[in-house]
Amino acid sequence: ILIPLAAQYPNLIKKLILVDASGITHPRSWKKNFGYILAKGGKILFSLPVFSTIFPLARKVLYVFLDEWDYYKSEGLLLETFKNVYRKDVRGYLPRVLVPTLIVWGERDITTPIEDGKFMKQHIKGSRFFVIKGGTHEMPYKMPHVFVEKILPFLKR
Repeated sequence: ILIPLAAQYPNLIKKLILVDASGITHPRSWKKNFGYILAKGGKILFSLPVFSTIFPLARKVLYVFLDEWDYYKSEGLLLETFKNVYRKDVRGYLPRVLVPTLIVWGERDITTPIEDGKFMKQHIKGSRFFVIKGGTHEMPYKMPHVFVEKILPFLKR
């Protein structure tokens, strides 16, 4: 959301911090395609009264298998926002981001590959890029002390 905003309206933003950011679209893997088919078919199957009681468990198992916690934890408008954000490719906006930008990535993020962060670094002029060892996509929540340690110097500058 913020990459296009920073590119189009640089006066609105003083500094930008991107954390395991989405925006570089990739073809869906076989695992994601399979999960998508299961999710669509599961909605129909689990709408039947005989299966509806196990729908929450089946949904959780599917999203654990797909490593899609953002989707699992979301519903309604937030879920629709996630879907729209993940489908948006921001590559064309990156060279137009002129505000100071810090890019922070978890070393073991499997939701948004580290290559995406490196790509952003290459295309946002003057940006800084940090990789947090052992970090996953949930790194800001699971390793807040390390995360804050990386962003505070940037914010204070």
